[in-house]
Amino acid sequence: MATTKNPAASRAARNAAKAKKRVRKYEKKYTYSTFESSIFEGEFKLPSMRQIPQTYALDLRAGDFNALYRWLEEVGVPTEDIDAIKSLDSEEIETFFEEWNSGELGK
Repeated sequence: MATTKNPAASRAARNAAKAKKRVRKYEKKYTYSTFESSIFEGEFKLPSMRQIPQTYALDLRAGDFNALYRWLEEVGVPTEDIDAIKSLDSEEIETFFEEWNSGELGK
């Protein structure tokens, strides 16, 4: 049985062998928003929502709120703050997001 060479497959194999993961030149720095919520006591200090990586934002837009919680955990938000956000119902989360977006940046 004769083997047929497939140039496209050979190119793809070579490119896959050469492919390497892109690495940031520096660590991602986040701007934090500090605010008081009308729902909870005390201040929250959370990263600016404008800086959420696309990998998480796409999942969040599709309705996967776990993406938001994973991101907050990854950037070091205290577990008790994440748990407080998880406890919100649909109406409360809208209010909380508005307060978060209106927070004082860089505080």
